[in-house]
Amino acid sequence: MPLSHPAVQRETIWRATEELQSWEAVVARLTRDYAAAKTALGRRPADAAAREAFVARGDRLMEAMVERHRREKVLERIRKRFRL
Repeated sequence: MPLSHPAVQRETIWRATEELQSWEAVVARLTRDYAAAKTALGRRPADAAAREAFVARGDRLMEAMVERHRREKVLERIRKRFRL
């Protein structure tokens, strides 16, 4: 079926929305992990392992936020293309 078919449009938007929601859940989970690492670092500022965990969790969170943003833009372009 062509992209102009309403069923194809609905399926495309549904998939993109599901992927975005999945990444939103990942960002929420990683935000909690990052907050826990920040708290641990605050309790033990001289601990190299706590500092490394904080930096690593921050990096993972930023990567997930970038991917979530990319998914938001994809969904926005799909809606614009289908004029929804």
